[in-house]
Amino acid sequence: MVHVQGAMSKWDRLVKYLNTTNAKPESVEALIKNTWRPKGKTKAKTGDFAIIKKAWIYTVCHAIYNRKGKIDNRINDWVSSKGYIINYNIFHPVKKRDSKTKKLAWAEDRQDLYNKKTLFQHYNAVKTIWNRHKNIRKMLEKNKGKLDQHLLISLMAEANK
Repeated sequence: MVHVQGAMSKWDRLVKYLNTTNAKPESVEALIKNTWRPKGKTKAKTGDFAIIKKAWIYTVCHAIYNRKGKIDNRINDWVSSKGYIINYNIFHPVKKRDSKTKKLAWAEDRQDLYNKKTLFQHYNAVKTIWNRHKNIRKMLEKNKGKLDQHLLISLMAEANK
């Protein structure tokens, strides 16, 4: 780093702070890489959780779009339904660390995750997804409430990589 006397680099304040912590450079680098992409890079995450999260977002929008009534009533009816509970538990898997191998693995003996949140929390989470994904709503409107088959194929291809 080349410094002009008296001038600070835009990173000096951050480096100065990091030097006062117990943070490891590898941990900070990993955090930054997960938070900010390099300029011009648009590569999306394609790990297991990212694929499941995408599928959950499409499922939420599809379910709400195809219900009758005002949006708030559609959301409330769906999050109160048995179908929502089943879908929620399927789309929210849990990984646990194996005590012997120390590796993460999908937990099959997990408890019902739906019951860990209140109905109001489920409602707010679904409404947030609905409000943030206008592009999916437009696609559903264009396809008369059906998900685009090319989209489903691409999600399945990502999952099988």
